Amino acid sequence: KNKKINKTIIQIETRDPKLYFFELVKKLYVPKIKNIKPIIGKNTIISRNSSIGVNVIIGNKTKICSNVVIGDNVKIGSNCLIKSGAVIGQKGFQAIKGEDGNLIEIFHIGGVEIKDYVTIGALNTIAKATLDTTFIDSYNKFDDHIHVAHNATFGKNNIVCAATIFGGSVKIGERNFFGLNSTIRNFTTIGNSNLIGQGSNVVKDIGNKELIYGNPAIKH
Repeated sequence: KNKKINKTIIQIETRDPKLYFFELVKKLYVPKIKNIKPIIGKNTIISRNSSIGVNVIIGNKTKICSNVVIGDNVKIGSNCLIKSGAVIGQKGFQAIKGEDGNLIEIFHIGGVEIKDYVTIGALNTIAKATLDTTFIDSYNKFDDHIHVAHNATFGKNNIVCAATIFGGSVKIGERNFFGLNSTIRNFTTIGNSNLIGQGSNVVKDIGNKELIYGNPAIKH
């Protein structure tokens, strides 16, 4: 007998709740198509060979360079620059064992929201959220070859240098600097005004106004 079950709430006991939760999501989810064609603001430029999904909104004076892929349920603000080869809003990477012991990928239904005055560098990948929204606030500046995994959130005015990787569900504050080739572990929280040195491997939460570098990255 499971004493943790609350008799006032309908509950289902299972050996693998995560697996069955996402199986239910996949079976019950019905996509809501608000707009097949993208809603595009004034003076926005979309270059040739770019691909745009459904439920996409792009603000004013934003430039989408060549060979950009924008998936479903993506919102991009005004005065943004999305450089060539960026991929925004495709499914993130997340796999679990199925009933037969083989790996299956988790069904993702979320989206991406990028606010105003954001630069997304060439060949960046910004994964959509599992259920909600991967969020990048205004004035963030991302160099080339950056990966942002599902469910990540960013405050304003962060500088991210090339080849930096953010794991899933990271929470980044404001005015941080991330040096070249940094790695931020999934579920890590980083506060405000920190300097993350080149090649850092961040595996623990960081507060505010700290100098962090190394592998594993520590305070100096």
